[in-house]
Amino acid sequence: MNTPTPRRRKQKPKQTRSARGEGAVFGATEQLHQELRVASALAELYGPLISPTTSIASMAMLVFDQARRLTGSEHGYVATIDPVTGDLVSHTLTEMLDGQCMVTDAERRVVVSRGPDGRYPGLWGHALNTRTPFLTNAPEHHPAARGTPAGRVSLARILAIPILLGNELVGQIVLANAPTAYDETHLAAIGRLAEVFALAIQRTHTEAVLRESQAWLQ
Repeated sequence: MNTPTPRRRKQKPKQTRSARGEGAVFGATEQLHQELRVASALAELYGPLISPTTSIASMAMLVFDQARRLTGSEHGYVATIDPVTGDLVSHTLTEMLDGQCMVTDAERRVVVSRGPDGRYPGLWGHALNTRTPFLTNAPEHHPAARGTPAGRVSLARILAIPILLGNELVGQIVLANAPTAYDETHLAAIGRLAEVFALAIQRTHTEAVLRESQAWLQ
């Protein structure tokens, strides 16, 4: 009686040490390129940051341009928080806030107020309410998501970073609809830009205090 020859299982090709090494090198190279892009963006912002003639609106637009460049985002905004009313004041006009805002014609700013419960509305407001950066590539499944009213941007993905000076909420950077998924690398990069914008806000606060002091002395 002939004994049947056992079938050999097909072995999946193992990843070679060379392939793994090439993957690691590619990852390290891409990380280095991203760090260089972030460093270049920060360098571009340094001059305007220390210039006494740069307004907060101009600084917001510069930060927004760099943020979009680093992520490829189609939409977004850079905003400050009114220290008196708590309103979100966007200095970069955006379709993202249409339908729930008031636009002041004099300065072309978008102003969004908090709700009766003191919380900011919508998915973008989640970062302000929690004071925590977040990203999602599936906005429709996020607990804070709300239906997008007609005429506003349909969000495919969103990244939002609150800007703090100590414990004080002073601003926000929001980006949306990048061509590829947001990840922690993007969150860290925009966090660096948020630190620069926080310094710009701090400068304007300091200048306002100085003007009040000078007026009182006179």
